[in-house]
Amino acid sequence: MLLAADSLPKGPVPDVEVFQDWLETEGGARLVVERSGRIIWSNARARRLLSEGSCLTMTAGQLAAPHRARHAELRTFLDNLNGGPEVAVLTSGEETKPPVVIIGCALRVDSGDYLGLRIRQVSDAPRLLVADLTPAYRLTGSERQVVRWLVEGETAEAISKANG
Repeated sequence: MLLAADSLPKGPVPDVEVFQDWLETEGGARLVVERSGRIIWSNARARRLLSEGSCLTMTAGQLAAPHRARHAELRTFLDNLNGGPEVAVLTSGEETKPPVVIIGCALRVDSGDYLGLRIRQVSDAPRLLVADLTPAYRLTGSERQVVRWLVEGETAEAISKANG
C-alpha cells in the first residue's frame, strides 16, 4: 500500500529510485489517481491490466470502466474514498472478463488530494483473495461467504436469495 504523507520519515528524502523499483516489481497493479480519476502514476502491471481489456481501462488518461453502470460504481468508490483502506469489487457484466478488486486509500500531500489504488484481477483463485481480506477486515464466516460470491461475480440479488 502506498504511504500517506504523514507516515513518511522526516529528514532527508530516501532515494526515490528505490521506491520506484519496488513499486514496479512488487507484484501488484498500483496506481495513483486524482479524485477525478485522472491517472497520475501507474506501474507496469497496472498499465498492462488497463490495456488488456479488463473491467477497467484507461481512456484519455482517465481510469474508467467500459460500461456506464460500472463506471458509475467506480466513480462512487473514488468519490467516497476518504480514509483507507477501502475495498470495492467491480464486475464487467461479461463472463469473458473477470472481476477486479480495488483496494484504495486517500493520499493527502501538500500538492493535492490523491488516491492510491491496488488492483487485483480475480482469476480462478477467489479463495486466495478472500483469505487476504479476512484478517484485514475481521470478516465473519457469513461476510467471508458474501465476499467470495461477489468475487466470483454473483449479483446482489443472487446473494440475497442464497442468504434467505
